[in-house]
Amino acid sequence: MNLSDKTYKNFPPHSLKLIVLFISWYGLTFAFAALSYPIFSSVPYDRSITKSGLYYGFLFSVIPYFSIGSWVRKQSYSNLIFAWFSLLFILFIDKFVIIYMIGIFANLTSLSHDFFLQNAYDLACEELPFYCHPMIYLAFGTLLAAASYLTAFLMKENPIRR
Repeated sequence: MNLSDKTYKNFPPHSLKLIVLFISWYGLTFAFAALSYPIFSSVPYDRSITKSGLYYGFLFSVIPYFSIGSWVRKQSYSNLIFAWFSLLFILFIDKFVIIYMIGIFANLTSLSHDFFLQNAYDLACEELPFYCHPMIYLAFGTLLAAASYLTAFLMKENPIRR
């Protein structure tokens, strides 16, 4: 596998595009989840952490990753290296960077000296219920996200156009 200089030059702009796409899809997914959850549940999402956590976690593990996998597949410079880089990059952003940034904010606003990640997950749990069960989200959410991304990336054609 020979990587040309052109391949390396595509990584920084590709990374910036991935960040913008991921943040955009994350926001759209949050809006969709918040608007669609009351359709099938009369209990508010903050009163049913398990059910809403599964629903939100499923949506946040499928919609952004499937969409980005589809986008990466359509890029002219896309190859297997970019596919794996893109998946690992957005997983890193989703599973570590976001919670790390929330942790910084949680420790700035809190006078307690509790464990850094626990503060981050507690604060994130208030708005995104899938963070209330971090190990489940990290384990199953990562597997579901990778499967969604790879499904979209490996699709040969758009099934709707058949």
